[in-house]
Amino acid sequence: MSSEIQEEQAEQQRPERPSTPLNPVFAPVVTQPRDPKERLPGLERCLKTYPAVQHPNINALINDIKAERKIWGFYQNGQGIEWDDINRKMFYWASSFSALISSTVYPPSALIRNEQMQEILLQIRLDEELLGPIDASYIFQTTVNDCGSSALTLNNADLTGLNIPPHYYNNFFEVELETAMGRKITESFPVECQLWTADGHHAVGEWFRENAVIITPDVPHLTGCGFRRHLWGVHGPTGRAGFAVKKTSLRGTLPFL
Repeated sequence: MSSEIQEEQAEQQRPERPSTPLNPVFAPVVTQPRDPKERLPGLERCLKTYPAVQHPNINALINDIKAERKIWGFYQNGQGIEWDDINRKMFYWASSFSALISSTVYPPSALIRNEQMQEILLQIRLDEELLGPIDASYIFQTTVNDCGSSALTLNNADLTGLNIPPHYYNNFFEVELETAMGRKITESFPVECQLWTADGHHAVGEWFRENAVIITPDVPHLTGCGFRRHLWGVHGPTGRAGFAVKKTSLRGTLPFL
């Protein structure tokens, strides 16, 4: 049996670490099943309020719901696709995201800003490929490093700081967001992020893409799945261990993995 197969089997057998809610208002909850067809009126409204370039994607999601087929996470060119298959130079639509806290990833002390909340510092900008020949505005945001949320959470003040030009709103799409307070409909759009040291001295690693969702100011800023796809993070038996671009890098330096 190859070492890769053995590693994969060992990883599957490794017990999951219980999640620890960081905020009682936004803690994980057991959600009630919902009929996807409840979203149809809102999606049909989107056909009237969103750009025509998004209509094939909206209609594809509507058709999958009506036919009780698989609901894809994303839609592009009128077809359901996965995150890794998205063409970032073209319009796409997302069906839903989660903003539930379930933290199990811990950054090293050089990157941590708040011990209790496990916060990190991110620099955020609009996706430059979609922005075009315009200088991007940047914001720095203290964000909870979390693995329960599938999207980066931003509020209206963050949108003001990003200085979004009119044409970029064509890349916005409406999504259903699952929170501990129930499901809500909000807007989402693509951004790029970069991790910085806790003291704001310098950047760590390359830019990576996230889908941001717009939330109210009382909701904590959370990292999304783009962050977790960009960096591997671990928490060892003796404390915080760190980040790495490749999982094999962590295995080679941390004997407990």
